[in-house]
Amino acid sequence: MGILDGNPKNEPMHYGEIFNVWEVSMAAKGAVSCYQAYLNHAGDKDLKKMLRDLIDQAKLEIKELDELLAENGIAAAPTLPERPEVKLEDIPMGARFTDLEIAAKIAMDNAAGSLAAAP
Repeated sequence: MGILDGNPKNEPMHYGEIFNVWEVSMAAKGAVSCYQAYLNHAGDKDLKKMLRDLIDQAKLEIKELDELLAENGIAAAPTLPERPEVKLEDIPMGARFTDLEIAAKIAMDNAAGSLAAAP
């Protein structure tokens, strides 16, 4: 059977699919970096748990997306370096994100992600 036999699993990805997978992978990598920074700023334990869950989910998606790109011979977007853990007290008051700001950003990201994934 050839690659254009009508079975989508045997057909190569077209440039639009490649771009979308690469773009989502890069967005997830950015989210991990951003949420790791928010984790340093968060004070509420439930918010911290939510951030950890979002980071874990994004890392899982990155792994799956980058594997899909590799299977199709496409180089994945570079992974951003892990952020070091910082104590909340070490961040100056004027430079901190508040828990309300972090929660609003997470809500906005989830809404945008849901909209982007909708058919």
